[in-house]
Amino acid sequence: MMRRGAANLQELQIAILDEADEMLQMGFIDDINTILAEAPEDRNTWLFSATMPSAIQKITKKFMRDPELVQ
Repeated sequence: MMRRGAANLQELQIAILDEADEMLQMGFIDDINTILAEAPEDRNTWLFSATMPSAIQKITKKFMRDPELVQ
């Protein structure tokens, strides 16, 4: 949708990624990176994942400010 110009994320205030590790396994990592890169930097991002593979850790470091890990 973003590539076609059908989605505008400029007003996005909260990004929630639930089951992020499952999205990674399903091959959506590039889509997640694209969406978060296009979203405003001052948004809140909530990421939920049962496991923390390195690709998910990279997302937290790249797109989140002061992430908190809850186990």
